[in-house]
Amino acid sequence: MKLINQLHSQGASNEEILHLATSNPALHEELVRLLKQHFDDTKEKTGVLASQAHYAMGLRA
Repeated sequence: MKLINQLHSQGASNEEILHLATSNPALHEELVRLLKQHFDDTKEKTGVLASQAHYAMGLRA
């Protein structure tokens, strides 16, 4: 979460970080790792990837 924390410390919102991840491969990979920590294949999927990303980023969508 190094990049995510760095962006937060620079004032970036969660929404901005999610948007930046579409064009930043390193940030994208960091978000994917974060999602994998919170959701694995053995758990029932309760929503779409977007809602999982919001949960992982603390947005609680």
